[in-house]
Amino acid sequence: MLISNDNGSPQSWPEGHEGYDDNGKGIIKKEAPTEADVNKFEEEQAIWNGHNNRAKALIMHKCEEAPRILIEDVTKASEQWSKLQKLYQNGGFMNKYLSVQELMSTSLNSCGNSVDSYLFTIQGKAKDLEKMNAKLPD
Repeated sequence: MLISNDNGSPQSWPEGHEGYDDNGKGIIKKEAPTEADVNKFEEEQAIWNGHNNRAKALIMHKCEEAPRILIEDVTKASEQWSKLQKLYQNGGFMNKYLSVQELMSTSLNSCGNSVDSYLFTIQGKAKDLEKMNAKLPD
């Protein structure tokens, strides 16, 4: 019998596992998996691994170098995604870092030599950082 663990990946009942029946009443002894169960589990695990590896590759491909380094050792795509969400959520370290980096790299030249555009960009970045509770020196 195949079950799903907390992170959604398939797993089989360990041999001799005891658990509750479908109604939650009483403990029943689960049978050891048959060869067909093991083969089905291995097929499902291979499919899951393939999907996980494709998702991880997509996530890594879309990341720049700094966040890629932070998630490259994570084995599950869902955990990579969660880690990136925490980094980039409003007020997250990476979000603040990137905003400061954009602010510091803004130049009159990058704004088309327009003073109005330059000031608008600087004020916008400063307001974004203020919303994230990042203090900038005056």
